[in-house]
Amino acid sequence: AGEEQLNAEVDYGAIFAEVHPDKSWGDAWRQTYESRRILGSELWTWVDGVQGPDAPMIQVNLMWTDDGAAYTAMESEVWKPVHQVLTDNGDRAGWAVWSLMSPGGTDVPYNYATVDALNHMGPVPLAEAFAAAHPNIDSEAIMAESETVRSIFRSAIWTLLASTASRQ
Repeated sequence: AGEEQLNAEVDYGAIFAEVHPDKSWGDAWRQTYESRRILGSELWTWVDGVQGPDAPMIQVNLMWTDDGAAYTAMESEVWKPVHQVLTDNGDRAGWAVWSLMSPGGTDVPYNYATVDALNHMGPVPLAEAFAAAHPNIDSEAIMAESETVRSIFRSAIWTLLASTASRQ
């Protein structure tokens, strides 16, 4: 599906005219362009995740790993079940792992990201969720192992300002 989207020939002008028949596509594009400065653009691909309800905020955790296979296996096998418990219990609205496709190179300090969909800014019962997901695994050992597989470059919380999706 992602490849189809990338290769699709979309007539945005026609879509705009259908939604805003009384406005100019060119004027709207110019106004949008003049109202901001694009500092960069990145292309990411979804690796794995836990789907939940729409969330008003997300925490984006940018990571670096030298071993993408080991990192994604750890996220899928260890952390995905923990986030599934958090989502099922309503403590989170979802979670996903993403891989950076572009740009690349030695000056890019991250190559993966996890995205935590947040219902609220308060703490979540991570230890309890870990114990529920993995009752026979030492969570502190897994935390230490996680640090050997990847390093966190930056974490940031993003708030949804506008969306084309309908909100419940």
